[in-house]
Amino acid sequence: MQNRSFNAKILLFGEYTIINSSHALAIPIDHFSGKLVYGKFSPINDLSSFAEYLDELKKHGDLLSGLDVSMFKHEIGIGLYFESNIPQGYGAGSSGALCAAVYERFSNEKKEAPNSTNLSNLRKILAQMENFFHGSSSGIDPLISLINQPILIESNQNQIIQLPSSKNSGGAIFLLDTGIERKTEPLVKIFLEKYKEDHFAKACQNQLTLYNENAIRNFIEGRWEDLLKNVQLISTFQSKHFEEMIPKDFISIWKNGLYDDLYKLKLCGAGGGGFILGFTKDYEKTKLTISSINLIPIFRF
Repeated sequence: MQNRSFNAKILLFGEYTIINSSHALAIPIDHFSGKLVYGKFSPINDLSSFAEYLDELKKHGDLLSGLDVSMFKHEIGIGLYFESNIPQGYGAGSSGALCAAVYERFSNEKKEAPNSTNLSNLRKILAQMENFFHGSSSGIDPLISLINQPILIESNQNQIIQLPSSKNSGGAIFLLDTGIERKTEPLVKIFLEKYKEDHFAKACQNQLTLYNENAIRNFIEGRWEDLLKNVQLISTFQSKHFEEMIPKDFISIWKNGLYDDLYKLKLCGAGGGGFILGFTKDYEKTKLTISSINLIPIFRF
């Protein structure tokens, strides 16, 4: 059996604005990953319910992929499970990595290099698989884990991009671990309720979307000073309009970043817990400044 690891993913930009069809950028991160292995049975690692879900789809002729579900069920019976250090309830794509691993291992379809033609179909296949875990999946998380490349997302369009050259001049994008599990659905519901208010909707459309688009372009082009300026704008906007999504114990750290020129924080995905994204021109100094919290660098510049 292939012993490939499947990386976690992070939504770098586009939280909430993607609901209105603006761009979003998601990237794989190798700090967290998972892989299919054999071992002793444990209820925590049991994949049987997932396999039954896939089997029912196949029996009814609804399964979009050519998965060998019988083989999947057989291997579960002899101890197959998904060994992972990807935190659950963090928006880091734990179920996405699992779906990618199962698809890679058990799909009978010819594997092709991802391109604009097959990327959309792959996303639909993986979304159907991940629906088991979330009720409704976009397919983005497992797609990124499967191809292990960054994807620029606009509505149903997906474009593979290249990361800018990583340097080590002191700057970094990092994850701040809140230690809090969260669910996406209630947070999105809060956003949608607020979006019914005309002033909030216009602020998102006219300000946040622009800051987000600029930040994505700055990142792709490797324009770090401009990126930090736009992250400052995003951070300020979210501090004012998205305070419900910022864990209370981290509001002061967030606002300290706004008043200081050292680091800036923004939501990572839906917010509410999980990770908070940080951007700094001096990572070592930032570590010392907020040393009481676990920081994980994911990109150096």
